[in-house]
Amino acid sequence: GTASSSTFLRGDNSWAAAGGGKILQIVQGETTTQVEVTSTSLTDSGLSASITPSATSSKILVMVNQHYCIYRHDDDNNGGIVLLRGSTIIGSFLKNSSNAYWGEGGDWQNGGMDRASMRLRWNFSYLDSPNTTSATTYKTQGAVYSGSDDEKIQFQRQDSGGTNAGSYIQLIEVGA
Repeated sequence: GTASSSTFLRGDNSWAAAGGGKILQIVQGETTTQVEVTSTSLTDSGLSASITPSATSSKILVMVNQHYCIYRHDDDNNGGIVLLRGSTIIGSFLKNSSNAYWGEGGDWQNGGMDRASMRLRWNFSYLDSPNTTSATTYKTQGAVYSGSDDEKIQFQRQDSGGTNAGSYIQLIEVGA
């Protein structure tokens, strides 16, 4: 072969077609709207973004930086957060034997204190192969474990100064 803008010289001194592993597009979604979840059923966190892959062979690198505060009035704090493509869970720390959503955010006892809460960030990445050229939405959802004792997850929680924390999701299309 001969050199061109679409070839590269391999280690064995032969020419080969270039391609693969290129970043084709990046989409970012963000929100500062506080969403409170008190349900044991998965509920939208308010964080989402949509991307239209340019080829069915493309991969989508999903990077999530989700702010949340998990809170319970008594005993344990338990909650879960998941990543979805459309309505399909593709990334989670979830599902115990009783089919409850918990794990991210912790499972701890507060040692007799009246209240327990933690402000945290869920930093999560997932390499997806959606196999489509249609618009594809990625989002996060959360649920509490038991729904008792004021248990809740607050996404993008407002601080004492009245400013809501931001959450972000990046969708990066990588060429095959």
